[in-house]
Amino acid sequence: MIELRIINDVQDSHFEGIVGPLSTFTEGKGFSYAPETITIGAFAGEKQVGGLQGEILWHWFYIKLLSLSEETRGHGTGRRIVEKAEAIARERGCVGVWLDTYTFQSPEFYRALGYQSFGELPDHPRGHSRIFFRKIFSEG
Repeated sequence: MIELRIINDVQDSHFEGIVGPLSTFTEGKGFSYAPETITIGAFAGEKQVGGLQGEILWHWFYIKLLSLSEETRGHGTGRRIVEKAEAIARERGCVGVWLDTYTFQSPEFYRALGYQSFGELPDHPRGHSRIFFRKIFSEG
């Protein structure tokens, strides 16, 4: 019988214990599971004021996190970070970029950058929605 345990002190070996079977399965389907982590930091002098973390997998760039300190918002830094991520995605031959955000965060920011919604998870958190966006790069 397989025992299920909550792992509170997660080690690399625990992660590998999950990724290993996934990698084996996807490789059997012709897809290597090898995400490339991309991190872009935003700095005011030596102080980091935010940034972006994402990953490239199977020709798509996923923006996992984008955050800026309150005092740096509204000055174009977020736009510059996303544009930098898009440039990296294009350089690496990605089809496009996808991400998720919440109705109480920044859906209008992404719409203004040309992202289109392709899904919504209602009541996450209650009274709000999680919205999924994508931007597909045109050929040429």
